[in-house]
Amino acid sequence: MKKKLFSNLRIVVLTGLFALLAFSTIAIAQNVWTQKANLVGSARKLAIGFSIGTKGYIGLGESASGLTYSDLWEWDQVTNTWSQKASYPGAGYVGDICFSIGTAGYVGTGYANSVVYKDFWEYDQVTNTWTQKTNFGGVARYAASAFTIGNLGYVGLGSTGGSPYLNDFWQYNPSTDSWIQKLNFPLNIECPSAFSIGVKGYICNGWDGSNDQISVYEFDPANNAWTQKANFGGAARGFCAGFSFSGKGYSGLG
Repeated sequence: MKKKLFSNLRIVVLTGLFALLAFSTIAIAQNVWTQKANLVGSARKLAIGFSIGTKGYIGLGESASGLTYSDLWEWDQVTNTWSQKASYPGAGYVGDICFSIGTAGYVGTGYANSVVYKDFWEYDQVTNTWTQKTNFGGVARYAASAFTIGNLGYVGLGSTGGSPYLNDFWQYNPSTDSWIQKLNFPLNIECPSAFSIGVKGYICNGWDGSNDQISVYEFDPANNAWTQKANFGGAARGFCAGFSFSGKGYSGLG
């Protein structure tokens, strides 16, 4: 019997065009991977990753022995170098959600020391500072899903510490620092991959407590509607990673 325990999560959350998959970049047209400079910080799992412009960010997470991290590291695409930035001041360090809008990154929820959180923070790339924002609109959770469409962030799904998993879905507006609940996702899952293409968002795969998923759903914010799309091309899976580039979405690992 497959078991995925709270203390043994496997989740990578990636947003935008920057995909930190084993610290590699992919040249889409050539269909090749190129290894980049290793993360200078400690090796870790369950980390967060987002992009702002030509810079990528990775941080938080935990070591194989369960030591948690609050550090944040910036990767410069031009120089292929890492530099440490201001540490995350939030409560949860593991299984957090993240996304970016403009010159700001947003991180929140997650767990630490077996406690699940819902606090939510904004990282300012220009000033290298964190500001606490309005708590996530739903219940505290980890292993949730997030993507951005335009100047709005979307967060949902995940777990409070075990099944049943969650399916509520929320919109964050940074200009008003407010959350609005949107139409629930059709499935109760954690650890899917997520990305956006144009004015639509996509959630792929995931784990429902008993089975890995193969489904792909599209979210249309204009109509507040979910539509099932063609199933994922590979094997069913959860705990996977996704990103979009040039009008196409990519999902894998897990």
